[in-house]
Amino acid sequence: SGSFYENDFTNMTLLQASFNAEITPATRIAFGGMYQDWSGHENGGWNRVTQDLVDNGTYVTGQPLANIDGAFGNSDGLMQEAEIDKWEASLAGLVSTGVPFTPGTTSCFTGISVFCFSDNFAPLDPKKITQSLVNAMGMGLDPATVGTAKLDRSKVLITNRDRYDTEVHTGYFDIIHDFESGWNMTNKMFYDAQEYINVDSYGFSKIADAWVFEDQLIFSKSFEGDDWKSAFQFSPSYRYTDAFYALDFSDEIFDRTDLTKGFNARSIQEVPSLAPNPGQESWSNYWDTQYAQYGLSVMSDSSWGGFNLMLGLRYDYIDAEGENGDGAGPVKLRTFNPDGEHVASNDDSGVTWTSSLSYSFGKVTPYVTLAEQTTIISGSAGDLDTQNIKNKTFLGDSELQEIGIKTNLLGGRLFAAVAAYEQERIAFNSQSPVSNQATNTKGYEGELRYVPFEKLSLVATYSHMEVNVINPGGIAFTYIGAADMPQLTNQAAWYGGIIGGNIFVGEETLRGGIPEETYSMSASYKLTDTINLNASYTAVDSVASGVLGTVILPAYDLINLSMVYDSGSYRAGLFLNNVTDEEFFRGNFPSLYGNNAILPELPRNWRAEVTYKF
Repeated sequence: SGSFYENDFTNMTLLQASFNAEITPATRIAFGGMYQDWSGHENGGWNRVTQDLVDNGTYVTGQPLANIDGAFGNSDGLMQEAEIDKWEASLAGLVSTGVPFTPGTTSCFTGISVFCFSDNFAPLDPKKITQSLVNAMGMGLDPATVGTAKLDRSKVLITNRDRYDTEVHTGYFDIIHDFESGWNMTNKMFYDAQEYINVDSYGFSKIADAWVFEDQLIFSKSFEGDDWKSAFQFSPSYRYTDAFYALDFSDEIFDRTDLTKGFNARSIQEVPSLAPNPGQESWSNYWDTQYAQYGLSVMSDSSWGGFNLMLGLRYDYIDAEGENGDGAGPVKLRTFNPDGEHVASNDDSGVTWTSSLSYSFGKVTPYVTLAEQTTIISGSAGDLDTQNIKNKTFLGDSELQEIGIKTNLLGGRLFAAVAAYEQERIAFNSQSPVSNQATNTKGYEGELRYVPFEKLSLVATYSHMEVNVINPGGIAFTYIGAADMPQLTNQAAWYGGIIGGNIFVGEETLRGGIPEETYSMSASYKLTDTINLNASYTAVDSVASGVLGTVILPAYDLINLSMVYDSGSYRAGLFLNNVTDEEFFRGNFPSLYGNNAILPELPRNWRAEVTYKF
């Protein structure tokens, strides 16, 4: 497919096969596999974010004043890590609004990725950063090039050099046997492997090579009496994960590129995954982890009278080891970890349980669900942070309480459900604004489905959800943007770099990027036996783009239409999306870079599909 966004595309090859066979009347097997090759991009969206940009499309233009590649490097059109280091070494190193480390002082390290702090490394107050302090950092734009322009939604942080290539191999083999006693035995084997490389010219890169094998043995049987019945399962399992994952974010700079002109030698960064001398580059983290997970679970689903009770219990034991770095190899780490390159091994265990009780009053069924879950805190490739292994903090807990009512009326033509819930995810010792956060989520939701007559079906949904990040001590690390420093008169003075720090946000603060209220309505009409017409309307609440809450992404209404022809062998569909050409945005990396990057969503667009089955 093509793409609305410049320099973006998606290419995919997907091959799948599955086989089922009956070995004996009591024994069956099922096996299959999948190969997927996917190429695309990670879309950084818009940079130089302000409320004026969101509301009016007004973009601050300009090129970085410092020509790092030309003045401190080899002028090859790329900012190398060593070149950035030389430029940073030429700067003062530390600038301050007063005498460093005294009360009332805000101090910042100079460079391309700047860290600021107040009062002896106290939490940073962005509103205490002065214009003179920013001017002294040496990272701004060339005043001769600064101006404003209207930014096209198709211009985003992607270059023709960027890539996100992924290859996946998956296989499974199941054997099912029915015993004469009524017991059923199922053994399920599963293998999945993935490799990927991601390159973003604004200074981010990641690579992964991971695989997992799992075997589940499940024994099940149903029991039944005069006025009760129960289904029971018992399952031991084994899962092994081998995950390599490396990433580099040392100089991840969104604002250096002028999107009206595109990337150039003053803004394109070399990244370690494409470095000219492989093995000589440095990474922020270079994780290689292996862990085995042994599980034992039981579950029952019982009904008597109008009651239904579902109970589940699982015990997991995890034995893990890992390394950050490559030991005596050539890879270097630029990491905040005080241990530098290191290895770790540890083990831990946890219990997961769930319970749900419902009672049917004729057509109305109220229910209540309580659950606690133990979760492995892993990265995007299934990797474990070796610090978490060392500190025995690679397991996290979550709790869920939910209460609701479901009803089915008018002979099955009307279904309605409402629910209220609260979920808490706790893993304070392994907090990460990207892959893991301690959060508390509260909300309620409703759904209504109605078929007034055979050819027409209607659906309406409503959701209210509030996601709060739990910050021990009320402090969170985040990067800040123009909207966080309204006292500064010259935004261009810091658009050549990025500023971050530990900021006091409160014990619980809205995560950002997740709208609190969403509701939708849709209708499907069967025009003929082969033609269906569909329409949907979705309304989404306004939301802060990041954890600091200073940039507000506006509410929007979305209308989609489609027409589908389906004769059984042939299927053709025409899909019209965002029919009213609504302009709306999505938060991009809201917990860390919420006020540095946002994603403009697609304008009016269409898609056509044709399928033939044989």
